[in-house]
Amino acid sequence: MIENQEVRYVLRSLRRSPLFTTTVVLTLALGIGVTTSIFGIVNAVLLRPLPYPDSDRLVEPYHTLLAIGIPTAAQSRGTYFHYSRTVHSLQSIAASSPTTVNLADASATSEPERISAARVTANLLTTLRVLPERGRGFTANEDLPNGARVVLIGDGLWHRRFGADPSILSRDIRIDGNIYRIVGVMPSSFHYPDPLVELWVPMQLDPAARDAQGFGIVGVARLAPNATIASAERELNTQLTRLPESYPNIYPGLPTDKLLAQASARAAVHSLRDSVVGNFASILWVVAATVCLVLVVTCANVVNLLLVRSQGRAREVAVRAALGASRRRLLALFVTEAAVLATGGAIVGLGIAELTTQLLLRAGPTTIPRWDEIGVDGTSFAFTLGITILVALTCSVFPALRYRSMRFTALLREGGRTGTVGRERHRAQRTLIVIQVALALLLLAGCGLLTRTVSQLSKVKPGFDPSQTLAFAVSLPAGQFPRLAMASQFYLDVMDRLRALPGVEAVGAVSKLPLRAASPLVPVYLEHFPVAPGTLPHVFPFPVASAGYFQAMHIRLLAGRLFPDRLPTAAPQEVVVSRAFAEQYWHDSTGRRALGERLKVSTSETVPWSTVVGVVESVRDTSLAGPPIAEVYSPLRPLDPATADSLAPFTPRVMSIVVRASGDPLTLASAVRRQVFALNASVPIFDVQPMTAVLERVSSQTRFALLALGAAAAITLVLGALGLYGVIAYVVSLRTRELGLRMALGAEPSAVLGLVLRDGVTLAAIGIVAGLAAFAVVGRFLRGLLFGVAPDDPATLLSVVAVIVLVAAVASWLPAWRASRIDPLEALRLE
Repeated sequence: MIENQEVRYVLRSLRRSPLFTTTVVLTLALGIGVTTSIFGIVNAVLLRPLPYPDSDRLVEPYHTLLAIGIPTAAQSRGTYFHYSRTVHSLQSIAASSPTTVNLADASATSEPERISAARVTANLLTTLRVLPERGRGFTANEDLPNGARVVLIGDGLWHRRFGADPSILSRDIRIDGNIYRIVGVMPSSFHYPDPLVELWVPMQLDPAARDAQGFGIVGVARLAPNATIASAERELNTQLTRLPESYPNIYPGLPTDKLLAQASARAAVHSLRDSVVGNFASILWVVAATVCLVLVVTCANVVNLLLVRSQGRAREVAVRAALGASRRRLLALFVTEAAVLATGGAIVGLGIAELTTQLLLRAGPTTIPRWDEIGVDGTSFAFTLGITILVALTCSVFPALRYRSMRFTALLREGGRTGTVGRERHRAQRTLIVIQVALALLLLAGCGLLTRTVSQLSKVKPGFDPSQTLAFAVSLPAGQFPRLAMASQFYLDVMDRLRALPGVEAVGAVSKLPLRAASPLVPVYLEHFPVAPGTLPHVFPFPVASAGYFQAMHIRLLAGRLFPDRLPTAAPQEVVVSRAFAEQYWHDSTGRRALGERLKVSTSETVPWSTVVGVVESVRDTSLAGPPIAEVYSPLRPLDPATADSLAPFTPRVMSIVVRASGDPLTLASAVRRQVFALNASVPIFDVQPMTAVLERVSSQTRFALLALGAAAAITLVLGALGLYGVIAYVVSLRTRELGLRMALGAEPSAVLGLVLRDGVTLAAIGIVAGLAAFAVVGRFLRGLLFGVAPDDPATLLSVVAVIVLVAAVASWLPAWRASRIDPLEALRLE
């Protein structure tokens, strides 16, 4: 349909109109480039299959324990073995547990490195259908208790730490102080169950154990050939009711049947891809829909420009028709012109897409799933090609329709002007402007609501002051610190050294920083709130903390006192509770009624009662949007053997240490490292960062959506304003004679100014009404991204309307002012 002759003609014609050509190409490049960039992210995160064969058959079984406040619980040792034996809808089921380890050479002379790792069952690789790039996977015997200590390493770790040594297999390394032998190297694309994981060791679960244990391991399964997610979920729930037959207790003294009944336990299954993507899918779909709207506005703007250009070419088209050009040939002319412009826009747009993707990768949150797979690749190029064709067809249809029913003889006789065609063209352009304004309102409203959300989140008090604080984690190898008393003493010694550094105001340690992963939950028994027979106690976070932690984090003491950092080993057991804990049990926000109360973590007589000596402000656990948490703080203290045994589950070998500085906390990072290494060079520190960075990460995904929506809204608003300006200016050119007559008959320039200005504001008003009606429907899809603001928030919507009215008025004022300056005699003479 398109011939070389027409292409050459179009290229010559476009060269004669450089301003028009440049404007259209850049407008298309912006729309196509941004759309391609976001498609690359959507494709990598949501559309592209996971890097496992038949990945659509991979699922993640989990549990819900809603009655005790746990919406998502993983697998336990008992459910893993029970489902493996009894559920036929699952061809295989494997398990993993993310962790971190200290890695060093076997000689233990090198500086240790903290590595993201995972404990996995031997059948994980067969379930995922992945083979090591070098060596082999784990055997069944290696996955039994006391099995051989073997390890798989990632390709990145192999290159970074071991220089891609080809003789890496059978090499010994030291993990947490113990010797392990490397048996395989995984492919560079393999990072299960977490993108940061670089090392895997056998989980070594005991199949003969009779206790099911807690729901702490992640399951992954492959559906049987004829099974579906629904059928697998039904079978899992059937078998969950039979779990007590094989595993009577969760832990000694905690019957499985009672836990399942009181927790209203249910089994559930979702695809592995949904598990990997998580809640970010909703954000990304909103961003994708937003960018599609930008492309629509881009096309509308280009169509308007082409319609204006077609007015100047009306006589040319009539002459071509008079010389024998068929309507099909004329249509080919417009398609060719649109295709050339769209191709130029696509070429420039690919560069914009690459630049935009890199900017998003730098500015976006690292918590985005599959972030390392994002980029402008062959699929993105194919998408750009498809978008180019679509844009070319869309932009050529309207100018072609403009001449479909035109009487060319009348056009030639009237010198290129026809009232009917002008009115049709005028109506089409007005419609496009209304669409642009409506879409601009949609995007600005979404951007405004997300801005309010970020503002509301910034006003939430996390319960601590993150400014001027540096946090880092310390991991103690069990081989070097076999007793918990040694671990506690090491933390205390580190804090003593850090307090002596210049510029340090306070130092503290805690087993779990706020706004990180969810805290482990521990059953708590209160002396004056006995648990009814046959029921389960409430569970709460039970972090270990030093008194300096509350001072370093500026966590306010509400009542009582803090425990000292250097408690004698024989001192009575004391705890500090949060305000939320005091409110839950004693309905007292001051905390005074909680003082002197006693609690413990077991009904065993060997576990001593702990006395509440202080109440502190509550902190946020994992999210600023969530409520403050009720928790109990146990003191970090030197331990005697008896105390160490009773508190063993609550004295972790990984602790976070917080340092409050008088200035920039990052300036202390190197000094902190030196002090830790001076105590023990084999103890690595990791996650060194200011607490302000921890706070920012919590809202990073919302900020990413705000960034994308804000950029899209700005582009749309600018394009809409330019389009409105172009249409009003074009309308003024069509009404030059009419306006000249009005002024010749005595109309004041101010009246002409108001007449034209009202035209632009009226178009904007119609677009605003249409946009508000559309947002009433689509706004509810933003509800899951909002905090502290409703989708129909009047203040936000009124602000957006005011912005659009202001922009429309400004865009309409210049052509209106020009219309008010028309010389009546000159206008009449031109006609």
